[in-house]
Amino acid sequence: MQRVFLSQLVICILASGAWAFRAAVFEHVQLGSPATEARSEVVAKNLAAYKEAAKQAAAEKADMIVFPEDGIMFGFSKRADVDATAEDVPERGGVPCVDKKDHLPVLANLSCMAKENQMYVVANLVDKKPCTRQPCPEKTIFYNTNVAF
Repeated sequence: MQRVFLSQLVICILASGAWAFRAAVFEHVQLGSPATEARSEVVAKNLAAYKEAAKQAAAEKADMIVFPEDGIMFGFSKRADVDATAEDVPERGGVPCVDKKDHLPVLANLSCMAKENQMYVVANLVDKKPCTRQPCPEKTIFYNTNVAF
């Protein structure tokens, strides 16, 4: 049986006098199954859907696109799965699309979407940071994080 996934791109226009800001909100059904597919494949499928949505939003002259929570990384049942998929989000600065060697794939892809489509991109992912407090129950702490490029 073939599954049909519906995604919807909603464009909003905020206007005030001569200035206007157009924002796109992407409603997304997660693609792939973390239970039966490699996490990297699931992430790649969802990033591909995001890339198409960003192109469509740019074609409709959006200034920004906002992606949903858990749209790229989801379905974690084990800490090891989170650790394998999460990325260490830098505090600020740098352009992951340009300096890919220092960044992991999700950040680089999102940054390139913003650069290629000349728009702001806001997306949700899992950030991981080393645990520096004592006592520390685990070596890594995870954060549900939104990034903007």
